[in-house]
Amino acid sequence: MLRTESYELLNKRFGVDLHRRLINKRRKMAEEGVSESKREKVNNLDVIQDDKKLIEGYVAIVKDMALKYGISSDLSKN
Repeated sequence: MLRTESYELLNKRFGVDLHRRLINKRRKMAEEGVSESKREKVNNLDVIQDDKKLIEGYVAIVKDMALKYGISSDLSKN
């Protein structure tokens, strides 16, 4: 549910279609001879990691959602 919401927000804010990009990525992998099982394991996060702007946008969206849902994490305490 949260993952779906984050992808929808990314699509909306950045004017992208992650589903279309995922289909295109899988199609390209098929053309390159990648096995079907490996193509099926590719997901939206793989699509996001291929685009620097989407990475930054997704991180911002996850941070916003953490604030929205009251999730607190102090990353400086490692």
